[in-house]
Amino acid sequence: MNHILIRARKLAILGMAFVAGGSSAHRAEAGTVYAFAQQKVYDMTLGSSTPSNLTGNAFSIRTSTAATLQGYPGVSNNTPILDALQSFAGNMVAPAENLSGAAPYGVGDTTVLVQANSTTAGPQNATSPSLPGIGELSATNVFTRADVITRIPSAGTPSNLEPRYLFTPGFAGGNVSIDSAAEGLGNLPPGSIGTSTSNWTISGSFTLNNTDIVSLSFNLIDRLVAFSDVSNQVADATLGFSLDIKDSLSQSVFSNQPSYNRQLAYPIIGQGTRNDNTAGISSTINGISFATPSIAAGTYTFSIAGTTTVNVTVVPEPSSYVMMGLGLVTAGGLRFRRKMLLNIHPAA
Repeated sequence: MNHILIRARKLAILGMAFVAGGSSAHRAEAGTVYAFAQQKVYDMTLGSSTPSNLTGNAFSIRTSTAATLQGYPGVSNNTPILDALQSFAGNMVAPAENLSGAAPYGVGDTTVLVQANSTTAGPQNATSPSLPGIGELSATNVFTRADVITRIPSAGTPSNLEPRYLFTPGFAGGNVSIDSAAEGLGNLPPGSIGTSTSNWTISGSFTLNNTDIVSLSFNLIDRLVAFSDVSNQVADATLGFSLDIKDSLSQSVFSNQPSYNRQLAYPIIGQGTRNDNTAGISSTINGISFATPSIAAGTYTFSIAGTTTVNVTVVPEPSSYVMMGLGLVTAGGLRFRRKMLLNIHPAA
């Protein structure tokens, strides 16, 4: 029995030595991690190849934002009507609601939600792997934020908007325009996790008098930025855009629901900026068709949705997990030793 006790004691001492040595050699280095995603879909119109064949009904717009950052309180999870309040968490003063400026690229309606921590624009319709630089980032700030705004129409209720905003191209009051953004920045210690997201959905119905093809026309501006300067970090910026149309049986008319997604992610050291601008999209973007096949007369429901999301994370280095495992082994060895001693010398 004594040899078992001796073995347990050696394991415990060895484990403690490993933990102590590892702790003295380990350096928990914080790192700067940044991500930004912005998307503007504007001048949206939904119609058929024969305009008089389609009658659009009142539609609704819903927007929402959310932002979380480990260890930092803030305002989050807002779901109002046409303009979601900005969600924010961090150690700095929140930027102005609907922080806007001119897009560094694009044509037409180029007023967009912009970065609270601005970085170099970079090329249009391409990714620059060298932007931004560490000097552009205010690493003393730690924050996540998300915002989304319906710019046109400027008036109306969320469930009964003027149909001509969406179903009449070039309507004098303006067609639908929605802009969303998500951003996160920090000089974060290992273990920190931050996320932010903004979402919007346009939903409603229309009626076709005769068999026809229905398509969504729009202009698009988007921007993605991601940066990390040490390993074991995640800087992830993502945007998405989709359309679905369903018949009276709630079956989609698409064999493959059209969706446009873009991501810029650096799970290790790296940085990059992506800008896109496409004007006058009538049915396709990057080979994705936003037009239905020929569909029969009847009433249909639809939803148009967009999202922008960022993740900024600094995970512990692998050695941290090794030390954690050794600590558990040590604790187990000590518990085993105590149990054996109790068996030899039971309490009176």
